[in-house]
Amino acid sequence: MLDNQFVFQPFWDYRNGRISERQWRWKFRAAKRKAMRLLCDTNQIATVLAIVLARLYTVRNQLIHGGATWQGSVNRDQIRDGTAILNDFVPIISLHACLPITAGFAKKLPIDRVFLAVLRIAA
Repeated sequence: MLDNQFVFQPFWDYRNGRISERQWRWKFRAAKRKAMRLLCDTNQIATVLAIVLARLYTVRNQLIHGGATWQGSVNRDQIRDGTAILNDFVPIISLHACLPITAGFAKKLPIDRVFLAVLRIAA
């Protein structure tokens, strides 16, 4: 994902005439160097994650706005890589987001009581 120009937004800025080829290439090389340097520092995982999520946002835009289509032959590498990352990432984030809520909620409830029991209402 970090070495793929097609998920790097400045590449598309160049293709759409917003910046020069030289600018996007310089930004791409600098971004790759920065990401590789940050990967070596365990204190910078959040920054690396922000870089990857920015790239995934570009993939998302390709999907939503038509650059990558169902059963199409282009952008398959980006889709495959993005899917693999999200398959690992989303359950972890979901777990971390939900655990504090459920843990705090569970402490307030008596364990021996069902709070959402089936109700039978006479007609």
